[in-house]
Amino acid sequence: MRKDRKLDFCIPSFLSPLKFIIVCLSMPNHKKIGLTLLETIIVMIIVGILATLAIPRFTASQERAHSSEAIASLKMIGAAERMYRLELTPNAFVACSCNSAGTGAGQCNNDPNGCNFLLKLSLNTDNWTYAVTQPLGPSTFRATADRIGAGGFLNCQYVFTDADADPVPAVAADCP
Repeated sequence: MRKDRKLDFCIPSFLSPLKFIIVCLSMPNHKKIGLTLLETIIVMIIVGILATLAIPRFTASQERAHSSEAIASLKMIGAAERMYRLELTPNAFVACSCNSAGTGAGQCNNDPNGCNFLLKLSLNTDNWTYAVTQPLGPSTFRATADRIGAGGFLNCQYVFTDADADPVPAVAADCP
């Protein structure tokens, strides 16, 4: 059988496109060492398609992790407020704030009016700013976490009060 005879089957009208690529374009050639331009382009297209499918899922899971961080921090603030009320001032909660202005998390740690200092916490302020207010006087508190930085949910705000069991988004559509 002649070597040229294999090329008779490589007529695209008789084969499916995938079979044409597999059979005709990948014929054994013992002289070639590297990849052809067509093979490189096909690999780049496949990698591009996989990347476009994976990146949105990665960013969505990253935003969910940031939201979990805010919820956990607000729960810590709530527990610290209750401990502060039990230990130091029987009828009052403390009002404080914690943001990334100035020197980041260190600003919140060294600020005598910051939540980390007053409530003996270690809140991370890379993605969220935290504030505790007393909307109805010193016997109640309202803690909020506002999203900062880059991401798709910059309008996200979680709210936690002394009457709540869990922090809830201020506007559900703005948070993951």
